[in-house]
Amino acid sequence: MAELRTFLTELGFTKVQTLLQSGNIVFDSAERSPQELEIFLAEETEQKFGLTTEFVVRTPEDIAAYLEAAFEDGDP
Repeated sequence: MAELRTFLTELGFTKVQTLLQSGNIVFDSAERSPQELEIFLAEETEQKFGLTTEFVVRTPEDIAAYLEAAFEDGDP
């Protein structure tokens, strides 16, 4: 996970944090949309590590809306 944090920091992201060993990453980026970030991260990961993978990027607002809906439905 340390290598992942370093990788994202080198790409210019700020406040990079990984969550346990889940593969989830929290970071700040104001320059690209979530969709642009997904493509950018996938391309950079393939270039640096030779790994083809998909990224799912969600904004804080996306996560808050999901949690609100989940709790309203009684399904947290």
